[in-house]
Amino acid sequence: MLQYLKISLYLMFHHAHFVKSCSDWRQWPEHSSPVPIVGFWGRSNVGKSSLLNALLGEKIAHVSNTPGRTQLLNLFFHPARKERGPDCLFCDLPGYGYANVSKKDANLISGRLYDYLENSPYSPNMLIWLLDARHGCTSTDFSVVPLIAALAEKAEICVISTKNDKISRTQQLKNKAQLEKQLRLVGINSEVLLWSTLHNKQELLMAIEQKINHFCSNFQPTNKLS
Repeated sequence: MLQYLKISLYLMFHHAHFVKSCSDWRQWPEHSSPVPIVGFWGRSNVGKSSLLNALLGEKIAHVSNTPGRTQLLNLFFHPARKERGPDCLFCDLPGYGYANVSKKDANLISGRLYDYLENSPYSPNMLIWLLDARHGCTSTDFSVVPLIAALAEKAEICVISTKNDKISRTQQLKNKAQLEKQLRLVGINSEVLLWSTLHNKQELLMAIEQKINHFCSNFQPTNKLS
């Protein structure tokens, strides 16, 4: 059996929409059609939901100023659109680092998340790793590098620098070069794409979409469920 999802009921819709929230990957929708899975991950409050909504073209993912608001695997169907690539499934992952929850709940969420990324047959085929432009790759970000590196053996890794509207253009480019150098030192050879909700939004969004669409267009399902 191939790695894919049962989304036939959703295909009657020709717009992006919420599919399901899962506390555990074993609650994943039943599979039947091959669809690439694109995961979105980063430190709590890094801006995942804002980027997701921009890519989906609708305000579906909940945006909050409270760190750790995303505590489940939230799935969104992104249908094929003219000149915008094939169908795919976006998976909004719980952020790591500080969250406004108890330590017990934080450990539970973290355990389920790592179980999904390390052991699930539905782990992302492409992982969008978001880093805050103002802080670069922090010690908290570096703590997940071993897992990112392990995922890179079976998935495409795309690094996106967020919240660039908070810094100057000169600082954006300087931070981008510095971040790419930091990541190369730990074995992650990925171009860093910039994201801002205020400046050059459409241009930056197009670059990110092209990256995702190129991968999804060349997606080859594997036999991870067999």
